[in-house]
Amino acid sequence: MSEMGDMKFTTAGDMMREDIYTKEYVRERLLFDILRVTFDKVNGERRIMTCTLQDKYLPTTVSQSARPEPKDSLAVWDLNAGGWRSFRIDKIIAIEEGVTYP
Repeated sequence: MSEMGDMKFTTAGDMMREDIYTKEYVRERLLFDILRVTFDKVNGERRIMTCTLQDKYLPTTVSQSARPEPKDSLAVWDLNAGGWRSFRIDKIIAIEEGVTYP
């Protein structure tokens, strides 16, 4: 960790991440595209997930017991796992757009 005046940061990427990846931006991209999202899980593991919110990939029925989405997380359809997963927006490392999926 470095200090710069009153500002503390771990990497330049951490400083920029909040400006680049907002929940609204990521959700908008997922509605129209397949993304490969690299993020750090809560337990510290790094994960790469191929995900979307495009209707054509979502299950036809949605569970009645759907939980409200936390403010700092985003629920997405994980194409490889075939299920709903979520990640914290502030833990995103990178997003690759235009990913093809069979």
